[in-house]
Amino acid sequence: MIKFILKRILQMALTLLILSYIIFFAAWIVRFGSVDTEAANGYTLLQGYFVYLRGLIFRSGDFGMFFRLGPNIYSEIAKRYALTLLLAVGGTIIAAVIGAILGIFSAAKHNKAVDKLIIVLSLLASSLPVFFLALLMMLMFTLRLNWLPSIASTSWKGYIMPIITIGLPAVGFVSGTTRAAMLEVINQEYIWSARARGTSEGKIMIHHAFRNTLIPIVTAVGVKFGEMLAGTVIVENAFSVPGLGRFMIDSITSGTLDIFTSGTCMLFLAGTFAVINIVIDLIYMAVDPRIQAKNMA
Repeated sequence: MIKFILKRILQMALTLLILSYIIFFAAWIVRFGSVDTEAANGYTLLQGYFVYLRGLIFRSGDFGMFFRLGPNIYSEIAKRYALTLLLAVGGTIIAAVIGAILGIFSAAKHNKAVDKLIIVLSLLASSLPVFFLALLMMLMFTLRLNWLPSIASTSWKGYIMPIITIGLPAVGFVSGTTRAAMLEVINQEYIWSARARGTSEGKIMIHHAFRNTLIPIVTAVGVKFGEMLAGTVIVENAFSVPGLGRFMIDSITSGTLDIFTSGTCMLFLAGTFAVINIVIDLIYMAVDPRIQAKNMA
């Protein structure tokens, strides 16, 4: 197990290293317009990259000939990263819990009116653009009902709508995945045997069927978490959430911050998604011992 985790950590480090070079290369081209151009103090492209990498690793904020952001840039990014993670994790919890419940219920009522209604609602939820859903939420809960503020930074209530907005479209995807996986499982022989023994339908659906559909459900939730992590840019701008996504947009459009600010934000998000992938693999192994045996081989 430890060997597997270390292997995945090394893969993650290599991925982030490649991403950091892509970010640096893009910044170099934007700044100098050519790969062969040397900076004013004589750095080549490769030398400049190592200076940039040193600034990242040691968190000095000194990226050599490009820009000096200062060490406080990391505390600023960390503060905003926490808000972005709050939105993504909150949205993932909503998608996982509501989506799984709807999927199980839909499979249990297969081809009935309730099943068809859940399918339609799931399709509608997953089809709504996030920015349009944000406008609908503000129109309903801020302008009409006056229950929630439209600006997140005003109070903790301001984060309710952003979390729901980012999580609701994923509910449909998780619900559909759960339903399909459940329908495949409930036709297996061991399910019919459980029914023949007089086991209650609720116990069959939860203890027998659902436990054997966890892998596709976990995969669906993991995929949607990655999408939500990237999609926070739209939600943060819609609800004025001072998160990492909005910080990236400001760093690109304001002209006061360098490309390395947005690049460092991207590395934070990519690192988070890489860690989530490792967690998902560990869940796979916990759910299915055959996967663990394969990875340990």
